[in-house]
Amino acid sequence: MTRLKGNGGGGGRTVLIVIVILLILFLLAYFLYLKPQGILNLGF
Repeated sequence: MTRLKGNGGGGGRTVLIVIVILLILFLLAYFLYLKPQGILNLGF
């Protein structure tokens, strides 16, 4: 029972980890997609 209650907090932590991973993947895709298109157009 104690482990189940711990999993309740761990579940929230797992959700945060998934959100962070999705943000990292989104940022990587964002920069990889815009680097050849938008960033070069901006002069960087």
